Amino acid sequence: MIEATEYFQQLIKQKQFNSSIQIFSSIVEGYNAIQGHIDQSLDNETINSINNKLLKMIKEITAHLEAQNFIKIDEIIQFSFLPTLKRFNAEVNKLYEGRSINNITNIGLYYGKKDPTMVYPKERVEAFLKASDETNTNLFFFSDEDVDLNDKKILGKFHRQGVWVKETVDFPEVIYNIFPNTVARQSRIERKLRREIPFTSFVIGDKLTLPFKIVKQREFAHLLVPFRVITDKKILIDSLKEYGKAVIKPVRGARGENIYFVEEKGDKIKLSERENHVILSYSKFYDWLDEVIFSRNKKHLIQKYIHTRTKTGQPFDFRAHMQKNGEGRWQITKLYPRTGNKKSNQISINRGQPLKDIEDFLKKEFDAEWEEIFHKLQDTALNLSFHIDKLYGLAIDELGIDIAIDKNRRFWIHEANLGPQTKAHEVERAINTLKYCEYLAKHQIFYTNEFNERDSYNFMFSSKSSRLPYKEINQNLIGLIENDNQSDRDKLAYGYVSSFNDCTFVYFNPKDVDIDEMLIKGKVFEESEWREYVVRYPDVLINNINHTPPMVKHILDDFEGIPMIENKELNNLEVLKVLRKEGLEELLIESDQLISTKDTLSKLKNHKQLILRDCDSNSFNSSKVIKRESHDYCFVSENKQEMMNQLKLSHQISDLIKNKSYYIQYLDEMHHFQDNLFVASIQLQKNLNGEWELIAKHPKLFSSINEFLMNHYLHHQFSLIDVLNETFYNSKSQISKLEKSSKGIGEVINQELDKNISFLSVEFVLQSSEFKVFNIKTTPEYGLINELGFVENQVKNAVNLMQI
Repeated sequence: MIEATEYFQQLIKQKQFNSSIQIFSSIVEGYNAIQGHIDQSLDNETINSINNKLLKMIKEITAHLEAQNFIKIDEIIQFSFLPTLKRFNAEVNKLYEGRSINNITNIGLYYGKKDPTMVYPKERVEAFLKASDETNTNLFFFSDEDVDLNDKKILGKFHRQGVWVKETVDFPEVIYNIFPNTVARQSRIERKLRREIPFTSFVIGDKLTLPFKIVKQREFAHLLVPFRVITDKKILIDSLKEYGKAVIKPVRGARGENIYFVEEKGDKIKLSERENHVILSYSKFYDWLDEVIFSRNKKHLIQKYIHTRTKTGQPFDFRAHMQKNGEGRWQITKLYPRTGNKKSNQISINRGQPLKDIEDFLKKEFDAEWEEIFHKLQDTALNLSFHIDKLYGLAIDELGIDIAIDKNRRFWIHEANLGPQTKAHEVERAINTLKYCEYLAKHQIFYTNEFNERDSYNFMFSSKSSRLPYKEINQNLIGLIENDNQSDRDKLAYGYVSSFNDCTFVYFNPKDVDIDEMLIKGKVFEESEWREYVVRYPDVLINNINHTPPMVKHILDDFEGIPMIENKELNNLEVLKVLRKEGLEELLIESDQLISTKDTLSKLKNHKQLILRDCDSNSFNSSKVIKRESHDYCFVSENKQEMMNQLKLSHQISDLIKNKSYYIQYLDEMHHFQDNLFVASIQLQKNLNGEWELIAKHPKLFSSINEFLMNHYLHHQFSLIDVLNETFYNSKSQISKLEKSSKGIGEVINQELDKNISFLSVEFVLQSSEFKVFNIKTTPEYGLINELGFVENQVKNAVNLMQI
């Protein structure tokens, strides 16, 4: 709070209103957090008196901030608020004097799902171990799999007397997260650890995020090298004409890779990468752009080339390695020059060689100006680090800032990034890192920034801002993650069946989850009606989400550890591939990948009818059927069909495969029953022992191929045995064979794809007196099953999972 208030005062003096509001909000949040952590059992008149003064001043500052009365705010901060806050800090610290068991700070070094000692550079691990000996810290390394959230223990990896050993320890006082992630990419383990333990490091976005922030604030915008985001060739060419010489680099690039230098040379283009140069015509240059820049799914920018050369013709810049120290203040860990090959435009990245001495370099290149430039480099690095830190909620712990100086002695900032190369000074870096860890641990400072906030999920439920009542659930709680097509009748069945099994039932949508507080907003079945409450996470989950986009998947990941029954749809192509791999080829309808229009037409010479299936879709409804009829073709798609000659069909197929990938199923014939197309559908559900049981077997009859594609089957009174009796002498044997095949498919799906799948529908077509599988569904088709019986089994399975 003191640090933030000092920053706040500087912003007020500069009349930076928007930034001031952001920092002041952090101060107020800090004040509220401290109030919640002070030992309320101690009746301390001094603290209560100071607290009342602070609260009054916060209200005054808020009022003046709304009126943008900067002079009055500065006066309150300087003469009242900051001195009172420092006194408050001293009095609060007195409360906790002598409570610490020892003065050693326990620090966990964490790398998500990976063992840090296996993926972190050996030199850096050794540097941390050496730095630990030189500081008052106790280090261990761990990954997600080492964390026990329930008992708050970690199986840490320690270096003892030259060997690595594993020991179970309490949660550390601070975590140095080696590879920071946005909240969207954090594991469930990391998000939960962040709720209890200060973390050191936070992301700052890609190469566009920071420059846009700096431009918006204006203060350091003059240091930025002009650039544009490349969205098309015109922007690139226009920029090149304006800049004369430019740099093309990926927005998410690192380590100086994939950086290209382009320069106009009359009616040609000079293209360079490191020491490699080539002269291209505009036509060849456009081809290169298509092949290298626009063909990859990566965003690029074009930046003005800043000419910086030493007296001997080498490109050069300065790297300022910045870190926060044991007081939470920015310091320069290393400031050094970097040079490149005379034949290249690119600076060489240090790979462990000794660093060039900055004073010697400056004296050689800038003569009498060297000292002035040296101080300006230091001031620029410190001031810019402080400024960037403010832009990211004061949460940044380390930066690498690249500063260039052109022939006119103008300073430019090429980049500011996290995790700079430090092979030449690993121990110095490690010591500063551990001291900063001690600072965070001592004061228990929980920093955050926009990339770690739930604002990334601005569509998500927030329990803190909700007015819904919290419902304490003392029974076992069964949760249903509903899909958009979930019927009211279906949910009602779950509610009643759950209550009969002494369980409470709640249904909710993924967006109703507050992953920060581990709470959900849901409809609870209570006294035979639905009531909306905020409730805890369920004890078991039934997931009915058919499709799982990345954001929803991330939310579902937060339920890791909660038993789950899944009724989600799997990709049919992936299922078929696995079944073939496991030796069930003879059960499946023959199929191939659709390679080209010519290939498809060739296959139609030998087959009467093809089904084109979308490789990326779970739904059969997106399929197309092509039937060969004499010299023409019938093309069937959704609810329409059209006769086409070969040329028109070629264009139709070509248009299809431009945007999507398809595979072909050979459906030469379909059995008919009373002039209707016939499909045998076998429905299975897992029992309490995890075994597949038959719950329904039905014939599906379709009046036309269009209805077949749309799954619009006729409602009738015929049983599967009725239909089969018309073709087979022993219908019961055929049905038994279909059931056995379906269960075998279910076993493979659970073993190879998803063990949580609890429902299976296998659809067969009759081909030359043999039933072949053409479609597999893993979501219930309620029109074909006993809905109440299905729900009863789901709830029993849920209760059984909780007991296990």
